[in-house]
Amino acid sequence: MLARYGDLPSRWALVRNYHQAKVVRAVVTPEEVTRYALDILVSKPAGVEKAEFEFIFDLTQIAQDRKSKVVGSAAIQAIRDDPRLQDPLTLGAIMGQIAFAPDACGSVLAAAKKAGIDGVGSDGCDEDTRTALIAFAREKGAAGVDAAARKAAADGIKTLDAQAAK
Repeated sequence: MLARYGDLPSRWALVRNYHQAKVVRAVVTPEEVTRYALDILVSKPAGVEKAEFEFIFDLTQIAQDRKSKVVGSAAIQAIRDDPRLQDPLTLGAIMGQIAFAPDACGSVLAAAKKAGIDGVGSDGCDEDTRTALIAFAREKGAAGVDAAARKAAADGIKTLDAQAAK
């Protein structure tokens, strides 16, 4: 719940453990861990080491679980929701890293084509595709996925607080 609310240490704990702990994968979706990892990569919180490698491990686990298809749409939603990901250098650095994960770039490309994004390249991690994703995000505005998750988590926290007060 704290990760959905936006708590970076909670998000990092899930990203760091997603690929190695079935219990984490049982409660965190591939879409969520993708968004959390992207948030960690742009936030660069203190004490977080090698976030890029953990994200690649997570993407590899997602591919092994045959759920790579959702990574691309989650990435596009994250780019729409987080203006920091709309910076070409930032997104370029992140896409350069995830290019090492199986199916990740292909998933981004497939999701971009499915969303009807114009100007995509031949690879989901290439410069043309990154430019097209940024233009799409700026044109369409926020997807609202992260905001909805934060609101639901805030409501859940209020419910727990009310129950604890009884």
